[in-house]
Amino acid sequence: MDVFYFGNMYDTSGYTQVNRHIVSNLCAMGVRVFLPAPGPRDGAQWMRKPHLELIDRLVTSRIPDTGLALFGTTAPTFWRYVQEYLQGKRFYKIGMTMIESDRITPGWAKACELVDELWVPSSWSKAAFVAGGVPNQKIQVMPLGVDTSMFKPPTSARRSHVYRFLSAFEWIHRKGPDLLLRAYFRAFKKSDPVMLTIKTYPSCLGHSDRDGSRLAEQIENLRREAERHDLPALEIIQRPVKANQMLALYWSSDCYVLPTRGEGWSLTVMEAMACGLPVITTRWGAHMDYLSDKTAFLIPIDGLEPATDRPEVYGGSYWARPNVEALAKLLRYCYENREKARSVGEMARRVVLNYSWKTSVERMYHRLKQVAGELKGGAR
Repeated sequence: MDVFYFGNMYDTSGYTQVNRHIVSNLCAMGVRVFLPAPGPRDGAQWMRKPHLELIDRLVTSRIPDTGLALFGTTAPTFWRYVQEYLQGKRFYKIGMTMIESDRITPGWAKACELVDELWVPSSWSKAAFVAGGVPNQKIQVMPLGVDTSMFKPPTSARRSHVYRFLSAFEWIHRKGPDLLLRAYFRAFKKSDPVMLTIKTYPSCLGHSDRDGSRLAEQIENLRREAERHDLPALEIIQRPVKANQMLALYWSSDCYVLPTRGEGWSLTVMEAMACGLPVITTRWGAHMDYLSDKTAFLIPIDGLEPATDRPEVYGGSYWARPNVEALAKLLRYCYENREKARSVGEMARRVVLNYSWKTSVERMYHRLKQVAGELKGGAR
């Protein structure tokens, strides 16, 4: 079976990480994968060597007149792939995408008309696409995965008197950095043996913030807003890290926290769960397909609010308003009840084992094989 996979393969974004795992697992299952549009090599130096060597081997400029195409990207990018690579060709096209708010825009819905079938990672995401006008029967739910062989609990328990919270995200409004810092500053003081480490993207605030000054200004504004001089310890890591370095961050932490306003899947939450960490995150979004009160500490929301980031993506839609006071209480609870928090993390690890990349891609493989058989038999 041949699959022409369109999507970035070299950068450090969430979509790209997903694309690499799907491609490598499809190849392991015997699928002949071709990459006509792998994107710029900007992040190649941060890739694991086996992934990099595999991706480089699969890049191609040859595209036949008929075949099976899979797009791993935001829906509007479907236009570019169809126009630049598949114009006039008879391909069965599958779009694999997601959204982080309660519905897609009309522009996204129009882009979805370009594909024959749409894959989204959760039932929550499916509802958002249906709410935006995509026919229910066109959508398949294909859960994503996590590398459970790499992201796993450390062999020995961490021993430190400092309780460490970890959060990893792009520094944008949707991820809730303002909520996180307000709650953390409210929950603890300088004398408390705690540390919050935030791993954020180096380009998260645009090229004008390469030196981190704009991010530092936002943090300083939140410090002043707290109106206290005894604020707890805070560490900001603003540089790319390799997978093994990210693993080391999970292993050196006691609790993972992400007070997001909306998620399309939440890869870092899954990685933290796979490492056995207790997770604090919002009771709303696609991750609710795999989270429950038994496997996470869920932040209640004060209803929904307009999604203000990027109107071309979220215009007219809504996402969650996590309760800051409740988040502060959950941070404090995990700090004061470490064994109970740890037991929740252990339960989360058992659940996330059902979401290995091998398991997730096997579902995709069986659907691709079904479609390929129908194409060969002339049913499509």
